[in-house]
Amino acid sequence: PPDAAIATSGSTVRGLLALAERLDHQESVRRIPLIAIGTETAAEGARLGFAIGAMATRQAVGAIADATAGYLGATEEPT
Repeated sequence: PPDAAIATSGSTVRGLLALAERLDHQESVRRIPLIAIGTETAAEGARLGFAIGAMATRQAVGAIADATAGYLGATEEPT
């Protein structure tokens, strides 16, 4: 399974879960930690049963990249 899923909106989280439900994999998908772009997205993910692995400090591409790198344990920039 993936180490995490990046969620950029509540609708992204709902869409991921809807797709998983169509494939009868909702419980396995809910076990994938979410990296949320902000508090509202994290709250929607939690409401739908996802664990929140990390949350960006602001709603920007760089912030979600930093949150992802921090969650996944990246320590240096790719070359």
